[in-house]
Amino acid sequence: MTEKQFDLGRYVRWRPRTDGTHAVSFSVPDNIRPMDWPQTISLPEIGPDRGSLNEGWFRRAVRSDAERLNAQLDEELRLAGLLEGRDRRTIVELVTVYLNDERYRTLSAEARYRNLRASNIILEWSASRGHPDFDTVSRAHISAMLRHFDDRQFERLSVRSFWNILGELAFLIWKIPNPSKGMSWTPPVPAAVHLWDAAVVEQYAKGAIEIGQPGLAAFLRVQFFIGQRMGDALATRHDIEYVKGALGVKQGKGGELVYIPLPRELRDQIDAARIAESPYLFNDAFTGTRFGSMHAVMTELRAHILSAGDPLHELRVLRHSAVCEMSRLGLTETKIASRTGHLLGQITTILDRYMLDRQGVARAAAIEQHIAAGGDASDFIQDAAPAMQDYHGDRTKLKFYAGPGVRKTLTRRRRRAPGRPAQWADGGLTDDQVNDWAVAMGLQAA
Repeated sequence: MTEKQFDLGRYVRWRPRTDGTHAVSFSVPDNIRPMDWPQTISLPEIGPDRGSLNEGWFRRAVRSDAERLNAQLDEELRLAGLLEGRDRRTIVELVTVYLNDERYRTLSAEARYRNLRASNIILEWSASRGHPDFDTVSRAHISAMLRHFDDRQFERLSVRSFWNILGELAFLIWKIPNPSKGMSWTPPVPAAVHLWDAAVVEQYAKGAIEIGQPGLAAFLRVQFFIGQRMGDALATRHDIEYVKGALGVKQGKGGELVYIPLPRELRDQIDAARIAESPYLFNDAFTGTRFGSMHAVMTELRAHILSAGDPLHELRVLRHSAVCEMSRLGLTETKIASRTGHLLGQITTILDRYMLDRQGVARAAAIEQHIAAGGDASDFIQDAAPAMQDYHGDRTKLKFYAGPGVRKTLTRRRRRAPGRPAQWADGGLTDDQVNDWAVAMGLQAA
């Protein structure tokens, strides 16, 4: 008899035993068998392993296992083919396989964007370490990286999920254990932060103008109004994304183009900060083009407007602050999501985290309910709503301004600052010269 007589599937071999049962095995030819596969695999793997192929239940069990093994073999051979000619076993190789995988291409546009963004974050992390071999990546490495996203739960979950995808691929292709296996999917309680409000935005914007950065002032005011992703907002250009007083921004999650009309005040500020040689709306006065890293310019701004011990408002929190401001002004969650590009569920999470009666929401609801029942607002004791601030996290860990750090800031920007001494091109500048320049630029007192 041949294997085809029972139609058991590819690579299935069998022989009769003297007791009337059959010994059945799955055997892949040496030239294509993955190196970690045994030469033969007894079938069926699941359920009773002794039976006769003349019995229907035994044939079905063998066929089921053979189909599963053949599918697994085809997948491993396909993935291995994508890596043909690549000797290293790094995250780069794994991401290459994933982006060419049918499972990625059949995802929704939103899921593809989310996974592509997560892959870029992990690739940047890998590049900063010289793209180490994947078998040297440990759970401790992943945990340390994920701590940077403890205050951004959706981003953390997305990156954590993609680590798991890479780990499963590494095991499937190279049989390297998944370093993220068994890690918690639940982020820790996020650290407390100071949220921006209109008064804080105006304080920073006026300070930006005072240090000669009208583009930064316009950005802060516009960003607090639109609540878009910071990178998308900074990349907007005149007559392309910004047309007829409306800002067209591709929503980060789905890629839809949404036009947000700006009021006259914001349009005037954009026009006042415009640099003729740059197509961008928000430009660094030192470079004459769009802002790259915001760290240096924000350090200079804080040194100008803050004193030690003042609350530290971080730029990355500005978008969530805009969501809370829109809610405080009465916009529904659906309207907020259409403006900011967040998913509707994310709006709920943001408001749940930051606005547990931090702007008098419960008070306003109580007054509204009382008026609806025939009462009057004057029946309540007048009291200002508390300042909007994150109620999660350890209060002792709220960040406060510690000092200007002028030397570090100037080191970052010395090559592009106007009027810099010629010896800065070679880095040859004394501390006294740095301090003199800082005084002249208004970055520190004489």
